[in-house]
Amino acid sequence: MNADTNSIVSVTEANQNFSEAAQLADQYDPADEMQAASDEDVLSVSERLMKCNRAVYEELAK
Repeated sequence: MNADTNSIVSVTEANQNFSEAAQLADQYDPADEMQAASDEDVLSVSERLMKCNRAVYEELAK
């Protein structure tokens, strides 16, 4: 993850001007940096996790 040095605010500055720091935080959208996974990738990972944790799931189902 890369930090945007233009949006870094010191604690002192944030304390002095909280509304400006809050507006800056509202402008940040972490979804902009995320990549969507394909359905096949999600299903593949889900199946692998279910296989690895099968005993736990069976115990929880009791």
